Amino acid sequence: MLDATSLTDVMAGRVVVPRDVDWDDARQTYNLMIEQDPAVVALPADERDVAAVVKFAREQGLRIAPQATGHNAGPCGSLEGTILTRVSEFREVSIDREACRVRAGAGIKWERLTPQLSELGLAALHGSSPDVGIAGYSLGGGMGWLARKHGLQTNSVTAIELVTADGELVRTDPFHNPELFWALRGAGGNFGVVTTIEFAVYPVDELYAGAMFFPFERASEVLHAWRELLPIVPDELMSWVALLHLPDLPHVLEPARGGSFAVLMAAFLGEEADGRELLRPVRHLKPALDTFGMVRPIALSTLAMDPPMPIPYWAGLGTGS
Repeated sequence: MLDATSLTDVMAGRVVVPRDVDWDDARQTYNLMIEQDPAVVALPADERDVAAVVKFAREQGLRIAPQATGHNAGPCGSLEGTILTRVSEFREVSIDREACRVRAGAGIKWERLTPQLSELGLAALHGSSPDVGIAGYSLGGGMGWLARKHGLQTNSVTAIELVTADGELVRTDPFHNPELFWALRGAGGNFGVVTTIEFAVYPVDELYAGAMFFPFERASEVLHAWRELLPIVPDELMSWVALLHLPDLPHVLEPARGGSFAVLMAAFLGEEADGRELLRPVRHLKPALDTFGMVRPIALSTLAMDPPMPIPYWAGLGTGS
């Protein structure tokens, strides 16, 4: 077992080792089918702690795996000889309404930010789950409900602060360390431990959004109708079809709990009449359940019905457009 005493002595935050009672909690991922087994788990309290972890890892010949929520833990592979560095304590968040800008610590999840933005008539380019960390989602690209109109979340990032491999705290943006800024946006954060991220958000008071549920055996009809629709819809409409076997859990709409469906989900930056007309070819198939209507941006956080808690699961990826 790695002796982490010297690291503990130079950190304000904690270091969790396998013999600690909270070891399993410290290394848990969102997908409970993935078990992470690092050498230790570091819980830095600030940037100085992150720099101390980097220095210790370099001296001990260890790797570092930065992580906030553990939503995309699979690609990390084996964590043997690795310090799992959980940045969940970086929880600073501020909104500049006039400039449509947000500054968020690397430990902030979308669920903390999106309600505030919605109240201000703003929307961020978040994805399907409010439980996902903002930083990891942004560094990995981030395709969300408004992507066809506003692009990937990573393209809305305006600045990033991180601790690099040499232990230096760096702020990078289009004018300072521009090559590092270019590399970070979309590469998944492999160039240091990100501590803070800044990005643009967009004025949205209301939009037309919801889901249509069709019996699972009608999946072929739904997919063909959706495919024929895609070439003619404007950039303001983002849609997604999923084949779902839904659990009997409270976060699932009651009429759909425990059932199997072909589900079309969509968000349209426009008025209800225009949105209904655009989706008419699919609605013509007469869904068993139709939740579409004019909603505030916060409604997009739960539109995909992603589980709000860690669970074991298998998932196959389809295509959104």
